[in-house]
Amino acid sequence: MNLTLLVEGNPRIESFYKLNLSTWLGLETIGTNKLDDALTLLESGPRPKLIIVRAVMGKVEVAKKLINWLTLKELPIPVIVIGPGAEVPGSFAHVPNSLQIKILIQNAAKALNITAQDMSNKVVPDFFPIPIAYFRELKRAKFPDQERLLVERHAQLAAEYVTKFPHAPMGSDQIIRQHHGTMNGVGFSEHYGNNVSPVSVVFIVAEEFTRIIMKNESGSFDKAEMLRELKEEFPTSRFQKVLEKLQTLMI
Repeated sequence: MNLTLLVEGNPRIESFYKLNLSTWLGLETIGTNKLDDALTLLESGPRPKLIIVRAVMGKVEVAKKLINWLTLKELPIPVIVIGPGAEVPGSFAHVPNSLQIKILIQNAAKALNITAQDMSNKVVPDFFPIPIAYFRELKRAKFPDQERLLVERHAQLAAEYVTKFPHAPMGSDQIIRQHHGTMNGVGFSEHYGNNVSPVSVVFIVAEEFTRIIMKNESGSFDKAEMLRELKEEFPTSRFQKVLEKLQTLMI
């Protein structure tokens, strides 16, 4: 397995990258949020085949310092720089926006000589266990304005994209647009209102239901405790009606 070193200050972004790098490219990724730790790993640990580094963390030009160090040590390790904020010496792959995962995967595959055929032969899961809470924490994270706008509008943009598929199920765009509780797909609702469509209400409850099950590795759960969590998360009458029906279906 190709070893990758990831230098990223946001733990949620780090987890998101690790999940996709493993799923699509089969990469084992070591993550750190400190430049000094990254340099120590490069000095004494197993040598990575690829480095992915945030351009700037805080006020530190992490990518520039790391690349200068690699040049000094004459280590020809390919580097992908994430995000705006620094002039990076030399010719290196660059992903302007940290949420442009497709561009990141393409650059990583190119750097490691992983072909489209290699990727097509991988077994990819049908479901990625990324809960609603993940996006809520992204909402609170500090991003440049362009990246924050993309986070805020991701549901709207995804819904618009789905409408371009000729055989997309009827209403699927509405579910995607409203799955964070807002009518237009922009932003995140901490408290779900009464304007969300009935089918979106069912989907939101189903997603949270799945998250509770999946957080337990054994797949087991306490029915009463689950219902208590769901009722606290969704206290409004429209959601309570769905929960009442769910209670009759649970074994």
